Amino acid sequence: MPNFHEFSASRLMPVPVAAVWDVASNPRRNAEWCNNVKRVTRADHSLEVGQSFEERSVVLGPWTSITTWTLLSSDHHRERRYTGKGFPGVSEVRPFLRFESMLDASGAEHTHVTYGSSLAFRLKGFDRIVARLLRGMLVAEFTTSLAALEQLAAQRATASYKGGAV
Repeated sequence: MPNFHEFSASRLMPVPVAAVWDVASNPRRNAEWCNNVKRVTRADHSLEVGQSFEERSVVLGPWTSITTWTLLSSDHHRERRYTGKGFPGVSEVRPFLRFESMLDASGAEHTHVTYGSSLAFRLKGFDRIVARLLRGMLVAEFTTSLAALEQLAAQRATASYKGGAV
């Protein structure tokens, strides 16, 4: 059984969970907010559990890879979990998004989002060293991605409130 290492970042967004979910649960929009995603292919808007899509992602510098992602589970407005293969040196990647709706003192809805991934490395015996070396880079990527997700979700919430479509 592979040894997984988890990395994540969280952000409290002043945006309703429905708007965040609409953007984050649509794999065709991943290139708009996921920091390392350059292009999404073979993706349906409403991905069902067991269905897959592909992304071209940056591994490091100009080095890219194509990863096939499969939706493992989806708990509406709460969590989405995937599994993927295709990153060099990694036997399996298990990204996740967790959403928690919260109300502030004035009754405005906010969403606490955690974006992360569990990785199983191919370098048995060196996996802890590799995880330590990658931790800062991965957490920074998740943090940047969450900021972009917040902007898109805020646009979505504003358009929905005005009766438009994004």
